[in-house]
Amino acid sequence: MRLHSLVLVSLIALLAACQAPSDQISFSLENQEFVMMGPLFSGANMAQIEVAPEVQSFLETKGYQTLTGARLTAVSLHIADTLTFDLCEEMSLQAVGDATEMQQIAVLNPVPQGQTDVSLQPAAEAELLPYFQEGTFFLVLDANLAGDLATDLAIGADLTFELSASK
Repeated sequence: MRLHSLVLVSLIALLAACQAPSDQISFSLENQEFVMMGPLFSGANMAQIEVAPEVQSFLETKGYQTLTGARLTAVSLHIADTLTFDLCEEMSLQAVGDATEMQQIAVLNPVPQGQTDVSLQPAAEAELLPYFQEGTFFLVLDANLAGDLATDLAIGADLTFELSASK
């Protein structure tokens, strides 16, 4: 029995040693635009974008073959120069796919007043590999508004992800 345990532990150690190490690579989605269609009312409002990142071709140009992990590291939101984020009390960003459940991946509460650019705080525990493996997924921006707005509200976004990949 002791010999079986020793063999099993040795095999596990050997398999762990044979796995290719993963490298961390930065991947950005820039100039995305969330549009909340007006009229908008006080309370929760949302907009979504479809994301189809060409991750596999990006990895191949960097010499990698397998995506092993993905995390959001930065979200920068911008609003038109004539507006500020004063109407927004809090904001959150979720990811959802056809085969994956919705998960909150970033939040900002409270939203600083008088700003045309804000950064959401990414959720450190949010693993996005299943969304990237689907190929196409959605990002949903929720904004809790302090008042009504008769027009559309367009919010630009730049997102940065840390990808783990192996050669």
